Amino acid sequence: MNAEILNFLAYCPDTGAFTWKVSPCERIEQGSPAGSVHCGYLYIGFRHKRYYAHRLAWFIMTGKAPVAFIDHKNLDKLDNRWINLREATRAQNTQNCRAKGDLPKGVQPSGRGFKAQISSGGRCIYLGTFDTIDEAHAAYCAAATRLFGDFARAA
Repeated sequence: MNAEILNFLAYCPDTGAFTWKVSPCERIEQGSPAGSVHCGYLYIGFRHKRYYAHRLAWFIMTGKAPVAFIDHKNLDKLDNRWINLREATRAQNTQNCRAKGDLPKGVQPSGRGFKAQISSGGRCIYLGTFDTIDEAHAAYCAAATRLFGDFARAA
């Protein structure tokens, strides 16, 4: 991470906003908002390189580059408030995501009802087959909480 960028950017931890405290070039005014959206994330271009805002926020607040991933607790990729960011492993970051499709996370239709399963450590763990979606989802939620703690997401 280029520490020189800290001389040019201001970050507000309460709002997650980045502004240019020094103009990086003649077409950008001092005090203007910094960044553009790419793939749902805010990134900031500086010296011909892109920096994701959530990673810059971590660097500004801790003084060190993140070791792995920075997770947005509330899943809003543009919410870079300090309270919404946390360092995460790949597995933790993957767990904090929404369900895909119509069924709750961890639930799939089965010939006799609904099966619950969860992935951990590269393994798929079968949790059982249940009569209802709610029962299968409850089994998934219990396993997710046990395996992933604060990073578990039920919905």
